[in-house]
Amino acid sequence: MLLFAGRDVPGVLLSLVLTILGYYFGFRTKVKSAEGHVFDPSARRQLPLFLPTGFVRWFIILGFVACGVYLHQQGRLMDLRYFEFFLILMALIGGYLFAKAFARTRGSPLFAAVQQVKAAAVLLTAAALAVLFVTGLAGRTPRLVLALCAVVSFYFGSRH
Repeated sequence: MLLFAGRDVPGVLLSLVLTILGYYFGFRTKVKSAEGHVFDPSARRQLPLFLPTGFVRWFIILGFVACGVYLHQQGRLMDLRYFEFFLILMALIGGYLFAKAFARTRGSPLFAAVQQVKAAAVLLTAAALAVLFVTGLAGRTPRLVLALCAVVSFYFGSRH
């Protein structure tokens, strides 16, 4: 709403939106696959606002597509705060789609190997981010920091 009103979205609000999206999509996925291990068994049957399955997800996705198109038309999509937001969001969604693609292989040696590689990659990525920030190199390598953050986002999106 802020964008369409011609105002900038504060960076802290963009970060909050990513946190909420990660939690929402993660919780909905966990509830769907919990098979009775959820603290409230009725949560598995309840749909948000009693809307059709997938409605909220598609509403959110289409809203972000509209914002991305709007920013692109205004030539502002490459502004650092929006570029970071959409890159992290796309990595999260990419991880989710990656997990969906490998869901049929669950329990196979391939699935186990992919999980191990993802875990090792995110640990190395987190270590690299820590080194960059502790040494002060993060400020001199913003593209590298952003790429590493996207890897972490991909990993959490793929935790399905």
